[in-house]
Amino acid sequence: MPKYIEEATEELELLQGRITQLRQHLLAVSRDPCVNNTSHTGNSPSSPPATPPPRPSEEFASLTQREAEILTLLSQGLTNRKIARRLSIAELTVKSHMRVIFLKLDVEDRTQAALKAALASKPRLNGDALNLDGDAPKRFR
Repeated sequence: MPKYIEEATEELELLQGRITQLRQHLLAVSRDPCVNNTSHTGNSPSSPPATPPPRPSEEFASLTQREAEILTLLSQGLTNRKIARRLSIAELTVKSHMRVIFLKLDVEDRTQAALKAALASKPRLNGDALNLDGDAPKRFR
């Protein structure tokens, strides 16, 4: 096997390991009851926030179906080349979609986009209520 393929394979394995670590960290943080402690703002954790966080459906509603597919594959750690092969499109087309996704999600790179997608797909903690569907609990509506 050529050396550049071995090096690329090693780099890919390292990146996949890092993505796994980040996902585990995000899950641990999302379960931490201190994450939603609002004592520094003077609000108790049970009071509604001044401005509710945007719902994932609103954040990602502007994405086309193809952009959503690409974001999903990006979140799985695929490179632009592998995304292109998987979707049977040109790599330059993937790059174009990526630029649009970054603009729509207000992020600067693929890591931020993947992180934003991962956070949006995780359950949200609002005070003492675990929210599994991404909507605000009834007491916040």
